Parts: sequence; structure tokens; C-alpha cells
Amino acid sequence: MCEYQDKYNVSNTGRLTGLVTKAVQSIKRLERKQKRSLTSSGNQKRKKRNTSVSSNQKALSQNPSTTNIIVTSSEKLDNLDIEIARQEKLKRLELIDFEFQHKKELLAIEKRTKEAVLRSQELANIEKEQELGV
Repeated sequence: MCEYQDKYNVSNTGRLTGLVTKAVQSIKRLERKQKRSLTSSGNQKRKKRNTSVSSNQKALSQNPSTTNIIVTSSEKLDNLDIEIARQEKLKRLELIDFEFQHKKELLAIEKRTKEAVLRSQELANIEKEQELGV
């Protein structure tokens, strides 16, 4: 139990901290980034119709290899972000599974303890009955 608590930074109270919090935050950041990119691409299409082409856009349009490099590198970064989010989500699920298994083990121990207490009470009652001769 202790090695998993240290490894996954799970506190004794059962509250999740550390990697899980970071994973959730990064997943939320990635989702926000994806939403922004979807909305900004629609805005860019509208802007292209209404505004003139800037000098940077002219330079990029004259050198298409630069735009291809920029597009491929941004695609690679997006793919890396997606892969990192998947890995963090998997870690989060592993932590949830660990916490569930830990609680399950604790409940099983509590159940066995209660059964042992009941058996000891039954034995004590039987001994008292034998002493009384019932």
C-alpha cells in the first residue's frame, strides 16, 4: 500500500492529489485549446474575405515550403499533445482503479473483523451458558 501511495502520491484520506490533478488540468487545457482552434479557424476564414493580405502572409505565400514546415510541425505538436493527454488520462484511470481496489480491500478487512467479533461474542455466550448449566 505504501509503495503505491508514494508512487502515485495518494494520501491516506483517499483524496487524489499530484499526478491526477495535473492530468485533469492538462486535459482541460488541451480541450480548451482545441475549442479555440476550432472557433479561430472559422474566424480566420471570415477575416480573409474582409481584410487585405499582410506582408507576413505575402512572404509565406511566396515561400510555400515554410508554410508546409509550419503546418507539419504544428500537426506534430497537436499529435504530441493528444498523445500526452491520452497517457495522462490512462494514468488517471489507473489511479482511480488503485483507489477502488484499496477501498475494496479495506472493506473486506472490516467485514472479516466484524465477523470475528461476532464469533467471539457467540463463543463467550456459549461459555456463559455452559457455566450456568443451560
